[in-house]
Amino acid sequence: MSAKLKLASYNIQDGLYEDLIVDNIHKMVSDGVDIFCLQETRIIKSDFIVERLKKELGNGWRGEYFLGIDNPRTEIGVTILWKSTKLNLQELEKIFLPKLNYVSLYDYFITSFFKPAQRGAMIATFSINGVLLRITNLHLDFKNGTARRMNQVEYLTYHLNKKPTAHHEIIGGDFNTHIPKVTLKERNWIISLLGNEFVDAFPNLEWTFDGASIDPKRVFSGLQKILLSLGIRFYRKLDYIFLKNIKLTDAKMENFKGSDHYPLIITFEV
Repeated sequence: MSAKLKLASYNIQDGLYEDLIVDNIHKMVSDGVDIFCLQETRIIKSDFIVERLKKELGNGWRGEYFLGIDNPRTEIGVTILWKSTKLNLQELEKIFLPKLNYVSLYDYFITSFFKPAQRGAMIATFSINGVLLRITNLHLDFKNGTARRMNQVEYLTYHLNKKPTAHHEIIGGDFNTHIPKVTLKERNWIISLLGNEFVDAFPNLEWTFDGASIDPKRVFSGLQKILLSLGIRFYRKLDYIFLKNIKLTDAKMENFKGSDHYPLIITFEV
């Protein structure tokens, strides 16, 4: 007997607009979402947004997060929340992705950080009706271009291939494929590294990021405001969900306020 599930992948922009993000999560739960893969879940204040979410969602939910060691305010920040009444966790793993040695002046201008950020991924394996569903939630580097991101995907793929095979697999998150002219090329490169049995759940989606909502604390935000006043906006396809041996029944992007990314939601059967 197959199980029908809903998964959302959502970069919450550090939880900068926490109340909006929490409200969005509750809306998606009401819409039937069973699993959340969140990126940029970072500690920007004493009350951590993920702990708030776990408390508000209640006993029927579980959650695990992966924060940076040196600076939890800027590094890693990936979280998986799931409905424990429908998914039985078998294994949870947290891995560091290859880290940069330096940050260019251009990257500092865009991100406001001189120190290279540590990126990471969470790999959760669930048992559903006797079969295994493996979900990987990741956040790749924005800095140093396509080859850098592909190096991180290749590292992840090598790690996953050493693990026991799962019946069904989902790999999603913020891949930071931010240059429009090469986005499709990057997408195809990612699939070739993951394995050609993977498919893109949103092959025709043109963007998932709206620069109009960029973090006002970043250096780039000043120029961004000027460009917006001139009617110039930045849309980018940064977020993806890749599927292996998954029966996809619906895929949509929600136009929610609260982050510079919009959540991707898939409905599927395993």
